[in-house]
Amino acid sequence: MRNTLVAVVCGVAIVGAGAGWKFLAAAESKTRLTTQDYFDIYNLYGIYTRYTDMGYGDDGTNYASMFTPDGIFNNRIGREANKIAIHNQQGGWVRDNRSVRHTTTNIVVTPTADGVKGSAYLLVFNVAAVPPFVEDSGIYEDWLVKTAEGWKFKKRLYRRSPTFSPGLPQGAPELYSYMKGAPGPEPSAPQGGQRGGRAPAAPAPPALPLEPGAVQADVTRALLAAPANLAAEATVVKWKSDFTYDTLRKGTNRLVCYDISGLPAQPTFSTVCTSIANLPRVAQNLKIEAMGDQRDAAFAAAEKDGTRVKPEYGSIWYHLMGPTRWGARSHVTTAVPGATTRTMGLPENGSAGGMWIMNAGTTGAHLMTPGDAPAPR
Repeated sequence: MRNTLVAVVCGVAIVGAGAGWKFLAAAESKTRLTTQDYFDIYNLYGIYTRYTDMGYGDDGTNYASMFTPDGIFNNRIGREANKIAIHNQQGGWVRDNRSVRHTTTNIVVTPTADGVKGSAYLLVFNVAAVPPFVEDSGIYEDWLVKTAEGWKFKKRLYRRSPTFSPGLPQGAPELYSYMKGAPGPEPSAPQGGQRGGRAPAAPAPPALPLEPGAVQADVTRALLAAPANLAAEATVVKWKSDFTYDTLRKGTNRLVCYDISGLPAQPTFSTVCTSIANLPRVAQNLKIEAMGDQRDAAFAAAEKDGTRVKPEYGSIWYHLMGPTRWGARSHVTTAVPGATTRTMGLPENGSAGGMWIMNAGTTGAHLMTPGDAPAPR
């Protein structure tokens, strides 16, 4: 019996020693990180966001250098693929007048046998918006290794938070196609039934179909200038370089909308809606404005010789324009071609503080309200 007890005790001791050795071996197999390693890894996270957002004027090379030569970001593999992707993405931000800031927080670094496992929260801010807003949120899952060039991302995965709902300014969700998969705000449900005896709101009318080849994002952008009660049934066109247009969507009312952002004599961002009867005047405007330094003389000559196309009398022009979409202002005028103080009884300048006629006596005469600056022709 005593011999049996000794054997059992010895066996337990051996098993315990073996377990302890395995634990010690596992601990020793993990990468040993120095204080400098931690600093370098945290710095990598910070530099990554700067190269993502601004690139420092390069072609994506700086961003790609954050990865190992075979580094992976989601489904992209290798520095060249990452370089091209970020260069295209930054070009899209410039084209859309967007300015974003990626902010990583709550960085956790865990040593592993192969290097480091890291993770961080991500918030993406659109700082060009007024007011700025969070347009994306999620988490990075990372695998990092130390190379001759320092710490690099071996693999990086991004997962959007499944509960994220972007707090966007009105009309913004449709502008960014990459947000299409983001969960949107749920319609608020009545608590305890409808109060005050009010009936539920009528369902929105079905969306008008697009013409073949039209893109919804182009339609949505053009409609930003439209009044809310007219937008759903408005026609949308896209102007071409020969001053004709393609119809993107046929409407059922008399409003037509279009985007002329960045065209000659136009602001960087400019969308317009007006009567569909005014399209011939718009075509003439665009043609003359493309003449550069000669445009003022050409407009004056057309007024003098009677070839200037008149807008529809009493038609409304809705403008949304500015240096960016988020810095844009609205401007609304009423066309009254040929109107003067004598014909309408309104002043021809705004000094009296009320409504007045701008460009009185010309085809471009229109009613202005106090506080409005002149709009493009």
